[in-house]
Amino acid sequence: MKDKLCIILRRSLWIGTLITILSPFLPIYTVRELDQFLNLKFGFPFRFVIQQSSLTPFKENLPMKLHIQSPYENPTKIIFENFFLSLITTIGLVFFVYVCISLLQYEFKNS
Repeated sequence: MKDKLCIILRRSLWIGTLITILSPFLPIYTVRELDQFLNLKFGFPFRFVIQQSSLTPFKENLPMKLHIQSPYENPTKIIFENFFLSLITTIGLVFFVYVCISLLQYEFKNS
């Protein structure tokens, strides 16, 4: 049982880290007002990447859906406190789901 828990913990660390690192690239940020282009926020579950967009659309083009853009063209800031909070939360959530699945498998196997 102890070996299985170590395997679950290792998998949770890898999967949680991967989800956290890739999370700014997956969601789409919806801009509804022009001043929101100054603070586009990305990341899951806590927004840890803030980007200023160089786009200047007309008001009639809103709402507009955006992905994270090149940091070379748009000033980008990473909030490390939110990143580590997101990392810990995601790893904990993945670990909890893995443990629940393992317990359910154990119950079904023994019933």
